[in-house]
Amino acid sequence: MRLSIFLSLLLFGSQLAAQYHSFGFGAGSSAFRGETTKNQSIFEEAGLNLYGYYSYWLADDERWQLVAQARLDYINGRREGQASDADYSYRANSFLLSPLAGIRFYADRDIMEYVPEKWQGGLFLGLYAGAAVAYSDYSIPQVIDPASPHFKTSPTITFNSMFEVGYRMFWNQFWAYEISLGLQHGFNDRWDGFKGNTTTNDFVTHISVGATYSFYAFR
Repeated sequence: MRLSIFLSLLLFGSQLAAQYHSFGFGAGSSAFRGETTKNQSIFEEAGLNLYGYYSYWLADDERWQLVAQARLDYINGRREGQASDADYSYRANSFLLSPLAGIRFYADRDIMEYVPEKWQGGLFLGLYAGAAVAYSDYSIPQVIDPASPHFKTSPTITFNSMFEVGYRMFWNQFWAYEISLGLQHGFNDRWDGFKGNTTTNDFVTHISVGATYSFYAFR
């Protein structure tokens, strides 16, 4: 009898502990934007973006969520040493792994007491900061270095920040879908594999779609 009571209390406690937790995941496209060289000779091509996150909902106002996430970007860039001469074309495959922490705010007053309805939706804003591990693998024009046309950079770790805006729509009280736009800025000028000639650092833009599952028990 005591064991059954203990297990019941443990289960009830785990439900209470889980009701403000959620997990999200998604995928989309990303691209480098910003400075590269003074003569605007860099061309970025859209790449792949994957992300996953864990969020904790603040009990006093569930529109606010503390978020820890990880993002992975794979982007290809190229630079023409001379726009009319393909022999001077650099091509870089860049990988960016970013663990970030921050906060999201949902502009939806109906969610303050968490009673979602199907197709209920709202805008959200997010602000994050964290580390970024960058790695690039690119080809050097053979007319410049015939002996070593391939080059790999050493992984670098830098600080970065990200801003996002998106829209979330509920399917039921547990599942929701989202679409978001993000701008990720780094304190590094080698994310794309190329060192530019200006003082502006690289940044990445995202467009992603995803889903969220909330471990919520109605009060």
